[in-house]
Amino acid sequence: MELRLVLAGFGTVGQGLAELLLERGRIPEGLEIRVVGISDKLKGSLHAPGGIDLAGALVRAEAGRQISEAGDAFDGDALQLIHTADADMLVEATYTDLETAEPATSHVRAALEKGMHVTTMNKGPIALHFHELSALARERGVGLFYEGTVMSGTPMLNVIRETLRGSRITEMRGILNGTTNYILTRMEEGREYADALAKAQELGYAEAVPDADVLGWDALAKVTILANAVFGAKAKPKDFPCRGITEITADAIADAKARGKRFKLIGRVWRDGDSVRGSVEPQEVDLSHPLAGVMGATNAMTITTDTLGDVTVVGPGAGRRRHPSRGGQTMKMLLDGRWVDQDRKIEVRDPFDDSLIDTVPGASAEDVETALAAAVRGFEITRRMTVHERAQILYRTANILEAEQEEFATMIAREGSKTIREARKEASRAVNTMIVAAEESKRILGETIPFDSFPGGEKRRGYYYRFPIGVVLAITPFNDPLNLVAHKLGPAFAAGNSVVLKPATVTPLSALKLVEAMIEAGMPPAAMQVITGVGSEIGDPLVADERVRMISFTGGVDAGKRIASLAGIKKIGMELGSNSPVIVWKDADLSLAVESCVSGAFWAAGQNCIGVQRLLVHRDLYDPFRERFVEQTKAYKIGNKLDEATDMGPMITEAEARRVEEWVGRAKADGATVLAGGGRKGALMEPTVLENVPATTVIHCEEVFGPTVNLYPVDDLDAAISEANSLPYGLLTAVFTSNVEVAFKTAYELDCGGVMINDSTDYRLDSMPFGGVKYSGLGREGLKFSLQEMTEPKVVCFNLAGV
Repeated sequence: MELRLVLAGFGTVGQGLAELLLERGRIPEGLEIRVVGISDKLKGSLHAPGGIDLAGALVRAEAGRQISEAGDAFDGDALQLIHTADADMLVEATYTDLETAEPATSHVRAALEKGMHVTTMNKGPIALHFHELSALARERGVGLFYEGTVMSGTPMLNVIRETLRGSRITEMRGILNGTTNYILTRMEEGREYADALAKAQELGYAEAVPDADVLGWDALAKVTILANAVFGAKAKPKDFPCRGITEITADAIADAKARGKRFKLIGRVWRDGDSVRGSVEPQEVDLSHPLAGVMGATNAMTITTDTLGDVTVVGPGAGRRRHPSRGGQTMKMLLDGRWVDQDRKIEVRDPFDDSLIDTVPGASAEDVETALAAAVRGFEITRRMTVHERAQILYRTANILEAEQEEFATMIAREGSKTIREARKEASRAVNTMIVAAEESKRILGETIPFDSFPGGEKRRGYYYRFPIGVVLAITPFNDPLNLVAHKLGPAFAAGNSVVLKPATVTPLSALKLVEAMIEAGMPPAAMQVITGVGSEIGDPLVADERVRMISFTGGVDAGKRIASLAGIKKIGMELGSNSPVIVWKDADLSLAVESCVSGAFWAAGQNCIGVQRLLVHRDLYDPFRERFVEQTKAYKIGNKLDEATDMGPMITEAEARRVEEWVGRAKADGATVLAGGGRKGALMEPTVLENVPATTVIHCEEVFGPTVNLYPVDDLDAAISEANSLPYGLLTAVFTSNVEVAFKTAYELDCGGVMINDSTDYRLDSMPFGGVKYSGLGREGLKFSLQEMTEPKVVCFNLAGV
């Protein structure tokens, strides 16, 4: 296929084509690009800030044999070239006046009249004539495409038409300028304004006219576009007040952050009776607002409608929807390559204040069948993908996660129990999880086999390699709604499998957002089915189906037993929790032990499979340890998860908090002493410390999965090890000691999946083998080890009888 282009302008065109040709070094297979005209040397790309010779770059590209040079055609006035060139498409990106939208509008109009397709990377003003140019394109039967770094061109308008059809829009407000957003983000890190602007220019933001960005002019142009294209106004930029970010200081940024707010340059347009008004100005946005989570050079907009309320569209570039929802409070599940809704909805609520965050579909039996059938077809795609292709998709996913860590962290904190500080750590770990999964995909190795090691094998040569197992069913819990999903999806896809994901009913949003990022990174949609619904309704048919070749489950023991009874002949990997013991020996570093164990006991409100539950403290150290531990526990601040000062948030539901409160009450009735906490308000359960806990009470015997910890004095190391091993769990155990012999003895005699020396049980490296013994589970997670579980070895043997 040949595509003949005439190019006008500079900037984004140069950046985009330079990335394609200079970084990737080739043109897409089967496409021959013929440049028949170019009007200017392209300037300001990330690859060449001083400007690039695009014509030369095209000819010098690795696939340059596919490109036809046009001699003298690489020059001339843009409008003259458009009138005379024999081209299929105009690529237009000239610097354009904010008031008149010229010369770009004339270029586009001329190309459309000639019957050319047009793509314009212009930064906005040309869309002032959106209605006229769109009508001309329809009349001529050609395409008009707006691309580049604006939310306000055709991509944004397409989002509005597709998502909000039938709704009356009353207001649009948001972040309409990536440069200012990038600068404000850098200022949050402590940079002064001038330094942040210089860094933005170094990276290619503010490439043409920096003042247009930082003084708000660029956002003002976009507000004007929205006023005219969405609200039907006939406005010019001078009709709206505009103020930029140049007067904001690093101190003002720090002060806002301390008050739970973040500065953004907000463009706004709204209906005021029969009039349309607009403005551009820096504003402080509450961290709880969707726009506050947008970091870096990213645009976003909240659209208020009469029927759907607020719909937020976010993402770098023009109109990218970083959300599988198509409007309103309704996320969707991914089945057979499509985002699917259902009339039945499941509410996702913030456990802190019970506010409605979103809804997800309640899947039916028919949806289960759709997911399984599609996963089988998806496996035929993933099994044939090269290691390189799979690895690159995972690397790109990691890049998206890293760029949007704050958005992911806010989602984790809102739908679950983690504070914003805890959620940021989980989001950061998820980035690492995807990177390691990509790296481990390249190390799925086999070995040669010495067939001649036994008589009769002298003429045989061979090896084994590992192949993907097929459809993997991943069932994930609420307590790590992003990273535990990444721990299953990353290695499953890295190995070449397809996946059916059933996220936790109460925290499905982070999982959906992760899957959307993976698809954006290039993962075939057929490779991933995400089904949302009540586990008791859809879990059994998913687990029992023979098309599923492996189940990867993280959850409770009772659910694990049921899965094992239903699964049939297939692989099962389970992590089922624990009742984690920590031995604090008499020679331990007291400060380290106390600080580590307080964090380990109350991280994520104690809803942590490796959280500290039983503290076995040598009697010589018991009193000072207890004193400090109780003191630090009482200092814990509980409350709003989005408050930076909060140490612990609520439990996942009020019902769970009531259960833990009841367990504490039963322990007290059985003779236990409450040293700290024990109270509850709604879903907020106080961090609780108990001693004198009888071995027969439930809070001693079972996994609490809540913010309680028991203290026990011990005198003898063998007795401490015996007590640590006494329960039918064995995930992680920890030991604090400065004696190497004690460390080695406990490391080898503790019956568990891992022993942490001078760390609490609440330590996990995402690349280590992770799992337990007894009721704590089957198999191992951790990227390398998950890949082993999710593949099978195949032997290849050659009988070389003629050699």
